[in-house]
Order: sequence, then C-alpha cells, then structure tokens
Amino acid sequence: MQLQNHGIVKIASVVLLSFIVMMALYNAPQIRSIVGPGVLAMGSVAVSFWLFRQYWMLDTQNKYFWLLLSLGMMLFSLTNIYYFIEKFILPVDQFTSATNWLWVLSYLIFFIALIYKMLILTNYRASQQLIFNIIILITFVTSLSLHYILMPMLNLSRRSAGGASVELVYPILDLIIVVVAVVLMNLTWQTVQVKWYIVLGFLTLILTDSLYFYLSVIEGIEIGSYLHSLWLLGVLLIGHAGTFAKNHDDIKLSRYGHQFSLRQEVFSYVVGILLVLFVINSYGWELNSLSLGLSFIMIMMMIRNVYLIRRNMHLVKQYQYLAYHDVLTGLYNRSKFNDDLSLYVTKATAHDESLALIMMDLDDFKSVNDGYGHHVGDELLKQVANRLKNSLSEEAFLYRLGGDEFVTLIPRATQVDADWIADRVEEQFQHSFNILGATLRMKPSIGMSFYPNDGHDGDVLLQRADAAMYQMKYDDKKHVGMVAKQT
Repeated sequence: MQLQNHGIVKIASVVLLSFIVMMALYNAPQIRSIVGPGVLAMGSVAVSFWLFRQYWMLDTQNKYFWLLLSLGMMLFSLTNIYYFIEKFILPVDQFTSATNWLWVLSYLIFFIALIYKMLILTNYRASQQLIFNIIILITFVTSLSLHYILMPMLNLSRRSAGGASVELVYPILDLIIVVVAVVLMNLTWQTVQVKWYIVLGFLTLILTDSLYFYLSVIEGIEIGSYLHSLWLLGVLLIGHAGTFAKNHDDIKLSRYGHQFSLRQEVFSYVVGILLVLFVINSYGWELNSLSLGLSFIMIMMMIRNVYLIRRNMHLVKQYQYLAYHDVLTGLYNRSKFNDDLSLYVTKATAHDESLALIMMDLDDFKSVNDGYGHHVGDELLKQVANRLKNSLSEEAFLYRLGGDEFVTLIPRATQVDADWIADRVEEQFQHSFNILGATLRMKPSIGMSFYPNDGHDGDVLLQRADAAMYQMKYDDKKHVGMVAKQT
C-alpha cells in the first residue's frame, strides 16, 4: 500500500509540474509547443523501458503482454520525438502524416497486447467466441460512431473526410481499445492495481485523443501543448501498472472466462438485429417486399441457430459429466482422481498441509461375478458406492478407479481423521447386501497413505496406499493396512 501511494504521489507531482510549466510558458507558444512533446517523449521512453524490465523479469506467458505494452509505448514515444524534431522545421501545431501513422501503429500494438492477454486467459473455445463477439461489437460501435458522430462532425468542419482520413483512425482505435479493455476487466479477477491502472491509463489517453480530435481536427483550434500533460498522465498510469507485474501472474478468471454460454452466442445476434434496425432507420423506414423477406429469413436463421446451440450445449454438458464420472456408480472416475490428486498435492505443498489417501477394494469380489453373474456384481458396486458416500465427511472426495477399487482423498486430514472414516466404512459392511434375491456379505480391505509422511508425489501416495491395502488382505489382525515408510 505504501509503494502504491508513493507511486501515485510521484505521478501526480510530475503531471502537475508539467502543467505548471505549460502555464508559465503561456506567452511563449513556440517554446511551449516544443517543451510539451519533449516532456511527453521523455516520460513515454522511461515508461517503455520500465515495462520492458517487467517482461525481462517474468518467465510466464504474461511476460509477452508487458513486452507488447513496452513496444507500443516505444512507438508512442517515437511519435512525440519525431514531432519534437519537426517543431524546429515545421512551426505548425498539427501532427504530420509520419507522426500520425506512428501514433496509429502504437495504438495497434496496444490493441494486440490486450487481445493477447485475453487469449492466454481463456481456453481455446471460449477465446474464439469472445474474440468473435468483440469483433462484432467493435464493428457495431464503429459503424454507429462514423455515421452519427464522426462524419457529421467532419462535414461541419473545414476539412474533408479524405484529408482527415488519418485523424479518423484515432477515435476508431480509441473505441476499439475501450471495448477490449472493458471486456478484459470484466473477464478477470486480476490484481486490483494492475486492472485499474491499465484501464485508467488507456481511458486517459483516449479522453485526451478525443479532445485533440474535436479541438484540432473539427474546430481547427490550435491547442498548444496543454493536452500533453493529460497524455503524460495516461502514460504514467500504464507504466505504474508494471510495478505490480509479478502479482499480475496470479490472475483468476471470472466465471465468464471459463464458460461457453448461450448468452455469449445470443449477444452477436442481438447486436446484428440492432444494426439492421439502425440501417432501416437510416433509410427512413421505407421497406419493400425484398427487405421484409430478408429480415424474416434472418430472424428464422437466428432462431434455428439458437435452438441448435442449446441442444449442443446440452450434449457438451453430458460429455463433460461422462469425462469425470463413473457411468455405473455416478462417482468421480480415475481421470477426475488423477487431476484432483495432483491439485491437492500441489495445494498441500504450497500451504504446508496434510493430505490423506484411503484406498479400498472388496475381498473375493471376483467370486460374486463368477457365481451370480456380472449384473449382480454391478448392482453390488452401486450399493457399495452408496454406503461409502454415507461413511465420508463433507471434506472427503470419493472416486471409483475401476472394478471394485475405490479411493478417497481427504485434504488437511490427520491419522485420527482417516481412522475415523475407516471405522465408518467397516461399520457399513457389518450388514449384508440384498441383491436380486441373493444375500451377500462382503469384507473391505483398506490401505492408507499420507502426505507428506509417505511421499511428496501423487503416484507415490497411490502406490503406498495400494501396497498397504494388499498387506491388509493377508493380515486379518490388522484394522487398516499401513506400509512402513521406506528410506
């Protein structure tokens, strides 16, 4: 918090000082027009190197996000350096074509950086849908802005649309960056400082661009260098976000980052319908039979696609369930167990906690299948699964590995906790199983292993629990199988 406040004070001091200097040079416009871009160029160069330093220090995919920001900031600084040099040759307060295109290129790099961050945050399928929706939203916003705001303003100004083609790119790129930044902000639960400094920095740049576009391009007013203080503020805010780059590696996705939902798909249709309505409005709502027929066909196609999406999403949910659940018992399967075992071992290591693994199978289960048939054996496994679920605490997770093998993971469990569950399991087997007219009495064999006493790897823990379970089979005196730790 102290570092954060110290950085804010520095940013406020630098921006305020630059503004005071601009005001002091009010009666010296030529000097002011040189000092403004010069200070902004120095600030953006320093921020570019600072962001590159964050790229150099990181070793994850996030490093390339900071590299792209650094490259974009370097181009932004080159824009002001080139403009600073030109002031000695062309004493006008307008950017030339070269500086304009450098500016545009820097903003394109900023846009690519935000898109890259979005790609590494979401899974492949969600990224495709998200980027598709962003393109549609950008097209919608750009079309409306050009038709209702930018082109009318240019028509009222003294410049033609062709002469101001480069300047038109500024507000369009600004709108694109705003859309992507807002989507990215809502997509993640990322470090608060990074999120807000990045967003506030880009919003400040975009607000200043808008002021420049209106005052200089539309109104034809010579703005001097007062806006350079605002540009400097935006640059420093983005640079200050790099202070928290390491914390930025611990980003967590919101639920929208993981889900491929119907709402995301319908969004594109809603935007498309709205744009069609605006198009019809631009023609004065004069419809003929062709436009009515086209509108009806588009609506019917959208309805059909929504229906297909709903059906496909239902199938996807079924596939996701089958991927991690045992079809016979409804318990988690081996794939889910492998994922969870790795996850909870990692958590136990990070938080210095214990983890208990309890493995169990049924003695002489093969004789049930051979003597009564596999249909009786399957029904027996279902009843065993139900009894095991009744034996576990709320913190425990139950899995069927295959055949008659079951395993339980208990995070933060002690030896006492595991023994209590083993006692509960044996109590459940005190009663016989009545299956399709057959009365069966079964006996479980149970083996345990514990992290970190019995191993620091998931595979080792499973092997030791399995060995302990088979040791119990041949030692009726033991309550629960335990294998002495090997050195």
